[in-house]
Formats: sequence, C-alpha cells, structure tokens
Amino acid sequence: MDIIGKWKVKQLNIPTLDGVIQCTPDNMPEGEIFEEFAPMANAIFEFTPEGSLDMLLSFSAEQLEDAAKHGERVRDGYFVAESKPWKEVDGKFYYLEDIEGEIMGGEIDPYFEIKVQPDGSLMYCMDMLLLERV
Repeated sequence: MDIIGKWKVKQLNIPTLDGVIQCTPDNMPEGEIFEEFAPMANAIFEFTPEGSLDMLLSFSAEQLEDAAKHGERVRDGYFVAESKPWKEVDGKFYYLEDIEGEIMGGEIDPYFEIKVQPDGSLMYCMDMLLLERV
C-alpha cells in the first residue's frame, strides 16, 4: 500500500478516566479534555516521499503570513505544526515518536506502528487517530 499523500481525521479515540471515547471531527464532545484535541481533529496529515509526516493546520491568510515572517514553516496554505520521520519496513509503516526510556529493562523502540485497517484507513498516534485519504 502507498500511504504517500494527504490524510484527514476520520475518527478520534480519546482516552478519559471513564474509558476511551470515540468521536468524529464534526461531533466532538464538550469539555476541557476534548478542546486539546480540536486542532488535531481538523488537521491534515501528509506523508511525503522524503519520509516526513507533517501535521498541517489551517489558519487565515494573515495568520499564515505572520507565521512565515516569524520563521515558521508554511506550505500549500497550511501551517506545518509538526514534522516526524516515517518509514516503511517489510510492508509495515512506522513513525518516530518523542518517547524514550525503558520497559521491563528493555529500551523503548521510538518508532510506533501506523496500522493499515481493512478499509485502507490508517490507525495513527498510538491508536488515537483513524485517518482517511483526503
């Protein structure tokens, strides 16, 4: 499967004290915890051929111009909020997460799997985001 290109959030799986709450970008629950996920819910995720996974956020033209003036990355009318390396190994896809440390005496692998779903969507961000092609 070729994942290069732009993807959007189809579903969010948000962990709470009461369990995981599933919602869509158009149907976000109210509350402080969900406000943190709102920008991510409306983001575009682009897998580039060069191996970068970019989170693109939509802002007004004025805001994008101001961001560019301050040295922020702006591309195709989006603010590049985050870039992470991604790779394909033996037909599976992985992205680099900023997590370090050990579990039961072994080092944590900083690459997390992007799981391809039967319908071709992608489970990303430690299974919190289900992405579909734009």
